[in-house]
Amino acid sequence: MAESAPALPAASSAAETPATVPDHENLDLLLAKHKDDIAALQAAVPEVKEQNEWPYFDDLFFLRYILSFKAVDKAAAAVRKCIEWRTEKAELLAQTPDDVWAAEAMEGPLGHIFREMPRFQVASAWDSAACVDGGFCVVIRGALGKPKLLHKHLTHEENVAMNFCFREMAYKHCDAVTRKSRRLAKQILLFDTVGMSFSDMVDPKQQKLYGHVSKVSSFAYPQLIRKMCLVNAPKWMSMVMKIARAFLPKSTLEKMEVFSSLAKMLRSDFGQNYLVVPKLPSFLGGEVDELPAVLTGELIVKDEEEEFTHVRVPARDSNTAKVSLPCANSTVEIVASVEQFGINYEVAIEHGEFDAGAAEKAIADAKGDPDNEGNYVDPHKEYKLSGERTVLKEQQKLKADEGTTRITLPNVGPGVLTIAWDNTHSMFRNKNVLYKIKVDVTNDNEDVPAASDAPAAE
Repeated sequence: MAESAPALPAASSAAETPATVPDHENLDLLLAKHKDDIAALQAAVPEVKEQNEWPYFDDLFFLRYILSFKAVDKAAAAVRKCIEWRTEKAELLAQTPDDVWAAEAMEGPLGHIFREMPRFQVASAWDSAACVDGGFCVVIRGALGKPKLLHKHLTHEENVAMNFCFREMAYKHCDAVTRKSRRLAKQILLFDTVGMSFSDMVDPKQQKLYGHVSKVSSFAYPQLIRKMCLVNAPKWMSMVMKIARAFLPKSTLEKMEVFSSLAKMLRSDFGQNYLVVPKLPSFLGGEVDELPAVLTGELIVKDEEEEFTHVRVPARDSNTAKVSLPCANSTVEIVASVEQFGINYEVAIEHGEFDAGAAEKAIADAKGDPDNEGNYVDPHKEYKLSGERTVLKEQQKLKADEGTTRITLPNVGPGVLTIAWDNTHSMFRNKNVLYKIKVDVTNDNEDVPAASDAPAAE
């Protein structure tokens, strides 16, 4: 997200920088102390030119790398990796909003990610006034959410994108505060673990996600994290930390601290030096009782199973899901995962025109059939089919170890969409597939009669 900004101001006077700022956070002292190393680093990466838009690539940018990597050669290698990564992720970073809860963010290109997150995870940015340095504050209430379900509703790539969006937001915020206050501002994360189970903390998909994001962040966002606090931690948290050593980089682990109680965190050197306690939410010892909905748990989905169709496909067998598409130019989104191993699938459409009279009769027949559990209506009975069939997604494998898959099919219909779950290749293993299908139609199709209410497997 390019944003014009003035270059790094000249060093401030002693009167402009509060005397209470520690030397190791005083921006002007740090720039002066590391002046030669900064110049050497800039010379080592001449391809990185200073710019007057985010992320600037000026003395402050290079200072962070010197502070994190110490040696100029190591810092230069990290800078090159950062530039390569930012170039690769340019579109994602440009789409990162300043506030994910704002209407423009929810309706923007990453909106579907931001809309899903509060339904499964109780976490949000908090008032930066709760940080002594005015940095970025993140609050997470682990037990109130259902973070494992994020991996059913969002793909691994979408989960990664969500995490990097928050880091980009935090980095931009801390950079702006640092330039204004002349104090090196950083992010604080407060993770309330009350009520969490051991399995919640060691979920393999979460480990894979955090391991990847932390590894990239070490060179893409140096000097971002001040402290990651696990608060109200049970005794078994020490075992979780041992496991974390296997997938988190050393630089991340060094920033993590476990507090067995809220009181211990508030009494710690960190709590006394970096937290403005009255500005914290009351469940973290502060005086703020009124919480946004994203931190109360009220947005968490109550019955996630209602959103997904669960189909068991026996070994050496197949199953076909059908969706009625009465309108032209419909957009179909399929979110699917398989519990273990893998299953083949193919998506196609059988073209035809919706027949309101036939649909009405099919619905009446279904309701009058005592053997038709759920009154399922075969979408084929609602259409005059042309006999033409188009494969929209060639057969491929849905794999458990790759997590959730999202398939978006624009401009399809009218006709009957079919998703063939093919397990004929498996001699002995049954497969359990979870999927949900969302159909959006253009405004031009508002007057077309609705199809059957929900997709079903036959």
